[in-house]
Amino acid sequence: MRKNTKRSVAAVAAAVVAIGGGAAAWAAWTVSNSATASASAGSATPVGIVDAKLTGPLVPGPGTGVEFTVNNTNPFRVLVTGASLSGFATTQDGCDADNFVAIEDAAFNSFELEANAGTHTYTWNNSIKLKDNPDDACKGAPITFQVSVDAESLDS
Repeated sequence: MRKNTKRSVAAVAAAVVAIGGGAAAWAAWTVSNSATASASAGSATPVGIVDAKLTGPLVPGPGTGVEFTVNNTNPFRVLVTGASLSGFATTQDGCDADNFVAIEDAAFNSFELEANAGTHTYTWNNSIKLKDNPDDACKGAPITFQVSVDAESLDS
């Protein structure tokens, strides 16, 4: 009988361990969860360009510069990395807009604009000229043109 008792005790002990182990597993329930969140990224506005003007007269031969002011209304700093001139026009009879030329390789020095109304006036030297052999009718001609800048946000 002792053999049966030992076997019975062993079987009962194994059952208790199995049930107890199972109860321990049930006691550690998983309560993790996830949820979908929604948000919107902030917005940005293009920098403003105001008060563009020539720094000297346009005459045959050498070029002249363009001075312009750039402002930043964004809540972050901005780096202005380049500029271009385009859209030349004049109302002068006999003077076509193709008499005015942007100097493609004009050196441009990048500059930073502070956040929230940072402003900088920049002089872009030797950036515009009359074409070689301009029309004689272009003497004293009023011109208009577009100034565009390339700019990107900076880390704070």
